[in-house]
Amino acid sequence: MESDQDKGDSRQCDDDTEHDQGALDDLQRIVLEASPSSEEIRNWTPKSGDRVQLMTGAFARVVEVWPEGVVVLEHEGTYIREMVPPGALALVILHIVDSQP
Repeated sequence: MESDQDKGDSRQCDDDTEHDQGALDDLQRIVLEASPSSEEIRNWTPKSGDRVQLMTGAFARVVEVWPEGVVVLEHEGTYIREMVPPGALALVILHIVDSQP
């Protein structure tokens, strides 16, 4: 049976975890907002054929842009396709290498 002390320790641990996660989320937001590449991506309208460098260092091409805002990337070399939901481009793309007119 769990004692009152154990319950208190468990609640404290949960509070600490939530606090730590909140701090990490805030830090990630600050870094992304301050990033010059994030600014570039916010002002970019993806088009089929655009070439981008990913956060992993790999390169990919935009192969589709859905009306809902989903961007489908095809990784160079592996041809793996990745779907990026609206609002998540700055988490996946580091830099726009070549944008189609």
